[in-house]
Amino acid sequence: MKKLERIPEDTNPITLGKPYEFENEVVDAINALIEEVEEIKTIYMQDAMQAKKHVLESPKPEPEWPQEGDVFFYLTPLLRVNSDKWESRVWQQSCRKAGHCFRTEAEAIAARDRIKQVLGGTNDDH
Repeated sequence: MKKLERIPEDTNPITLGKPYEFENEVVDAINALIEEVEEIKTIYMQDAMQAKKHVLESPKPEPEWPQEGDVFFYLTPLLRVNSDKWESRVWQQSCRKAGHCFRTEAEAIAARDRIKQVLGGTNDDH
């Protein structure tokens, strides 16, 4: 935004050389407002750039797992570890919602052992 120029002292035809005090005060006030607007604009642009950078650098959410055809491990009601191919069946979706789908057999066994420990059982009877 372009600032206004003050009126030179020697251009006043009535007072012959005296400055336009009031007019120059208005010009100064407008210029101060222009400076404030420029500062606000700069701050806004910096914030917008940071927000854009944050959005661009944010990790994309991983797709829901398992997906069609993925092999996964789960716990049966008797706490046995089984595996199956994901076909989005109702029982499989219930497993996923409950957090009982595991990528590896070791993860499923560790979860089973934690459950048994909480329930007061032993880990020896795999």
